[in-house]
Amino acid sequence: MQENCSHIGKLGEILLRQGLISNSQLMKVLADQGVTNEAFEDLLVTQHIMTKEQLGKNLANQFIRLGNVLLQKKLITLEQLNEALSKQLETSKRLGLLLTEKGYISAGQLESALKEQYWRQNGFWVID
Repeated sequence: MQENCSHIGKLGEILLRQGLISNSQLMKVLADQGVTNEAFEDLLVTQHIMTKEQLGKNLANQFIRLGNVLLQKKLITLEQLNEALSKQLETSKRLGLLLTEKGYISAGQLESALKEQYWRQNGFWVID
């Protein structure tokens, strides 16, 4: 339950920081959540603060995986990603290390992709 609460707090902070909701909207949703026990995301939609599409797009941006960042930047192919993911199951090495060892990406490209992943997970939009 506590993990869920930290997710809610973080999501609320992210939406607030991005200007997608106001502080008063956030406080109202959190207060209503305490009364109804409805999911934070559901309350945003039922109170017409955000649409499901807006919420889904924002959430997808926040929880992007490293492989997806590299694919979006066209630094690797899907085949290269799948190969590295299979190898990761065998070796328990980090994905970025496997991709650099195979020569698919450079250390600088890995660093850039990891930074992008970090910023997205902390509520900042990354513009190429």
